[in-house]
Amino acid sequence: MVGSEAERYLRMWELSSRDGVRSWLARPLQIDDAQALSFVRTGSALWDAQVAVRAPHRVGFVPPRAEFSYNSTLPWGFNDGPVWQGKGLTAWSSVGLALSTRFLSVRFEPLAFVAQNASFDLIVNNDTGNVFANAVIPRTIDLPQRFGSGAYARVDMGESYLRLARSAVGVEIGTEALGWGPSLDNPLLLGNNAGGFPHVLVGTFHPVRTPVGFVSLQAVYGRLTQSAYSPDTIGSDLRLGSGLIAIWSPTRLPTLELGGARFLHRDWSGHFGRAELLAPLGSLLFDAQTAGVDAADNQLATAFARLKVPSVGLEVFGEFGKNDRNGSIRDLTVEPDHNAMWSLGVMKSLRQHPGGEFWSVSGQVVNGRITSLQRIRGQAIVYEHTPVVQGHTLNGQVLGAPLLELTGGALLRLDHWYATGGAGVSIMQRLMPPNLEEGAPLSASRAQWAAEVHRKSLSPARMLSRHAGILFDLNRTPSHDVTSFFVGAGWQGGS
Repeated sequence: MVGSEAERYLRMWELSSRDGVRSWLARPLQIDDAQALSFVRTGSALWDAQVAVRAPHRVGFVPPRAEFSYNSTLPWGFNDGPVWQGKGLTAWSSVGLALSTRFLSVRFEPLAFVAQNASFDLIVNNDTGNVFANAVIPRTIDLPQRFGSGAYARVDMGESYLRLARSAVGVEIGTEALGWGPSLDNPLLLGNNAGGFPHVLVGTFHPVRTPVGFVSLQAVYGRLTQSAYSPDTIGSDLRLGSGLIAIWSPTRLPTLELGGARFLHRDWSGHFGRAELLAPLGSLLFDAQTAGVDAADNQLATAFARLKVPSVGLEVFGEFGKNDRNGSIRDLTVEPDHNAMWSLGVMKSLRQHPGGEFWSVSGQVVNGRITSLQRIRGQAIVYEHTPVVQGHTLNGQVLGAPLLELTGGALLRLDHWYATGGAGVSIMQRLMPPNLEEGAPLSASRAQWAAEVHRKSLSPARMLSRHAGILFDLNRTPSHDVTSFFVGAGWQGGS
């Protein structure tokens, strides 16, 4: 599953492997066949079982899962799928069935959650008709500060899918989260922060060897919905989300991956025809909506690279993206920082031992700040949009990087992994400016800092997880800081 601890463990373990998973740029990993399973042998039988839960020729229950969290003062929680962790208690659970044959894989794993969603001091957003809307850009993104004045609960189809594949090529109908790009925690386009959306995905599920190298291609079309507190109150609450991702790796250097992706939102009546089918193939430059010859849409596009150096257990990656099209090649080359975002990251595996024990350290910086171009040319937060005013969101949560809720930040994480679990610490910073102006005064420069400790314990019968931390919301309002504590625990049955 995209964003799971088992996925993180495997990614960190194979940093020192010359084989392993061929590509990490289009997830979830499809560990369904014997060839792929042969890569998943880390030395820890318990972790191997967590990674390879979708073994071939098997029918049975998906291990049940139950989790809870508590936030003392402010909402806090990311990369948890459709769950929204408000102030107070939040609890969620999932269970399901799975079937896997030679060509067909089916998984039904609905998820339900309920959040206490207790009251806290909202930031005044200058939108008198929607006090729960986003504090900075209430009219151009569906990203509420709070989901109403009472408890908030939802049932979601979760990590469910039906997949038909032969060799590396196939088609999937499902709702599982997709991860596009090199980052585990903060991919710029698609990750597990808001969970998955109902979609049809066509393409390769493993890289295909060609005369020019290893190639992966995927196209996705899906149904996107908004929250009850979206700024769009007069149009359809449905959007068509469509996108493409292409990845290439040279035959002589398979540890290098290069790729690009784009994702588009457009208002949708539910009809799917030629225009909807070809939407991801539209122009990267000419903006047809401004010429009045096409439906309004919101495009995001990124280019990325990942290089693994197995001899030293090291990986470096980067991603650069744009919100909406450039007017011309000159516009793209002369002002590349206009409505742009980028991220840089590094991962390192340390002191790897037989039996699955090792240390890992990872760090990432994400930047989508308003630049000095604001003086002469308007700019936007990368995930907001007009006229598709829901922005790059699903049900009120960002589809991409949590660090880019406004203008970026950084994440540093240290983990100790061993045969029966793992433990670690992380530090996160999120920059949360109060407006879109360049050079806000220090007294009004808002930033969130969070420190967390976490632990996983594995046995054949279950996996237990625990975490606790503290959040400092500095200058939440000018010259006023807020401190919040958060804790959580989870249980997952054995496979």
